[in-house]
Amino acid sequence: MYKFVIAGGGSASSAMVGHILRTRRILPSEILVIEPCRYHHYQPGWTMVGGGLLGSESDIMKKSLFLLQQNTENMFHPKVEILQKEVTGFDPENNKVFVSGNESVTYENLIVTLGIDTDYKAIPGLVQAIEDPNSPVGSIYKFPYALKMNKIIQEFKGGNAIFNMAPQPVKCAGAPQKIMHLAYESFQKNGVEKFKVDYYMPQPVIFGVPKYANILKNIAASKGIGVFPEHQLTRIEPEKRTAYFKHSNTEIAVKYDLLHVTPPQRPVDVLRKSKIVDAAGFVDIDKYTLQHKKYPNIWSLGDCSSLPNSKTMAATMSQSLILVNNIFKMIDGKPLNAKYYGYSSCPIFVGDNKLLLCEFKYDGVLDESFPHLQNSPSRLLFLAKKYFFPRVYLHLIKRGWWYGRNLIFRPNFF
Repeated sequence: MYKFVIAGGGSASSAMVGHILRTRRILPSEILVIEPCRYHHYQPGWTMVGGGLLGSESDIMKKSLFLLQQNTENMFHPKVEILQKEVTGFDPENNKVFVSGNESVTYENLIVTLGIDTDYKAIPGLVQAIEDPNSPVGSIYKFPYALKMNKIIQEFKGGNAIFNMAPQPVKCAGAPQKIMHLAYESFQKNGVEKFKVDYYMPQPVIFGVPKYANILKNIAASKGIGVFPEHQLTRIEPEKRTAYFKHSNTEIAVKYDLLHVTPPQRPVDVLRKSKIVDAAGFVDIDKYTLQHKKYPNIWSLGDCSSLPNSKTMAATMSQSLILVNNIFKMIDGKPLNAKYYGYSSCPIFVGDNKLLLCEFKYDGVLDESFPHLQNSPSRLLFLAKKYFFPRVYLHLIKRGWWYGRNLIFRPNFF
């Protein structure tokens, strides 16, 4: 029996453990993290990998890998137990989590942070193309594929460069535009003379918040980037270097010389088969308190939750503050007094060492921290994203010393 069992060992889990221990009411030995992966990845860094902001593949492996990949145990207090097994099922009536090896773990409180799956197999021809080192197809949604994206951008000699967005849900929905703008900038720096960049998306607009949509649309237009709304990638023929998109019930063939793919994404299998999810397969929690709607000792945050907000790292950090406050309020028999209003942040690289910081909450309502810097791309925010936040992630989050928009200052509801 553990006081807290956390299913998943990613960024949400690391933040939660740090904040729980900072309350100084829980011993590390009362927490169990279930995570089968040996390595913990800083996923926001994969865009910088693919876009060349950290140098070439050899530069990344020699100089920057420590910012991008850590041993999982390094992201938690050394006395927190990490069970390197896969979660295989949930028994919420009996407070149990099943893991590989026909074992089970009993909890007082369960926090589910299992993330979301990137389903490359859902696009016929994609796995073949992306795993072929000679095919100019990459993606920044997996680290090895991001390294490949770095290589094919640097080797691009001209022609049609195609970038796509997938249907929601998508983690870091601004990432496909980030890599597009970074690639465009690399083409110019590398002296590529004849190239065309196009962006295909199933959504009707380039971004869900009107203010930022207008800015991003104008930036794309200023570069001559073609934007094709309501176009969904359906399949790839690697040998013909052709991608197919569905538009108005018609399949359109598009030739490419470089292709970046945002894969479809879906809830992880073990959740979709469980009792704790909604009809879509996400952990069914209250969108304000993050407590499960049926089982009060189950909580969730991050990409696997049913929260109707953009799935970003910043959103997860904000959610972790709400959750840790409310879970202790429940333990103490007090009302849950902290509410999450859907805050999310999407920092979008737009080239020229600048970044557009998009901040909003539920229903696309603006929720900006630096309004004077967010009406146009900012170089200061670019520097913060590239140099400051990876180190915050590496050193402060796991210690519970980072409070999101509050920086190192504890919110009032703690």
